[in-house]
Amino acid sequence: MKRALWVIVVLVGVVLLPGLSPVSADTIISETGPDSTNWAVGVLESGDQQDIVASWIADNSYSNVNISAKLCCGSFAGTAYLTTRIGAGTTIADQIAAADFLEVNFPANWVPLFSGLDLPPATYYLTVASPGRGSGGWTSAAPLNIVTAPGVTDHSSFVANGREIVLGYAPASAFENEFLEVQYTVTGDLAPVPEPSSLLLFGAGLLGLVGWQRKHASS
Repeated sequence: MKRALWVIVVLVGVVLLPGLSPVSADTIISETGPDSTNWAVGVLESGDQQDIVASWIADNSYSNVNISAKLCCGSFAGTAYLTTRIGAGTTIADQIAAADFLEVNFPANWVPLFSGLDLPPATYYLTVASPGRGSGGWTSAAPLNIVTAPGVTDHSSFVANGREIVLGYAPASAFENEFLEVQYTVTGDLAPVPEPSSLLLFGAGLLGLVGWQRKHASS
């Protein structure tokens, strides 16, 4: 009896699995374009420190997420943060990941910041910050080409200057909304979602199992 139950469960699973939505690495959001002559729009500009944030909203879950940003010049180094909020009151509890990036010299380069992340539906903030002063930053584009996956929305960009910056934890700085056209890409695998027909099949299989078990229990 137990063996028969296992056979039915396996058969239901074999039929159900193909009904899962296909999973493949894809663009979640991409903001790119020809490098602007105002390449220093970003963390360090004219010797004044700036912390810059790019943000997006995702309605779906993604796995194996990779994030890169186009950075440039002046032996530029710092830290990137991925959080679910920014501004006053933001703490490490709001942080998904943080990573240091090494020196980035001229010309602008695509720098991998994060890889292999699992991200549920949320609003995400990518902060690029540097503790030093100099001439370098997050490369902007003109014009900026924005590509998003279904269910993903560009949420604008933000900047904090000088005294607005919280040196202990950059995402907690006093940011202001400003369209900066900085370049970054986010790719990942859309989490599989059962199709409605597969869910109906699964429910019918469970009902069949219950009926079969009751019938044999009474006999």
